Amino acid sequence: MLHPKACPRCSGDLSLVQDIGESYLSCLQCGFVSYQLQGLPEPTLTGNR
Repeated sequence: MLHPKACPRCSGDLSLVQDIGESYLSCLQCGFVSYQLQGLPEPTLTGNR
């Protein structure tokens, strides 16, 4: 998911990154990272192993 012009540092575009066990927002222009996601649902893993 892309959040245009939402970076607090450079007003760049934030992208939602979902990794194993965590989710965070990362700025595509300056590299700013925010681990505090407010109002975003936790990712769920689906599928059978």
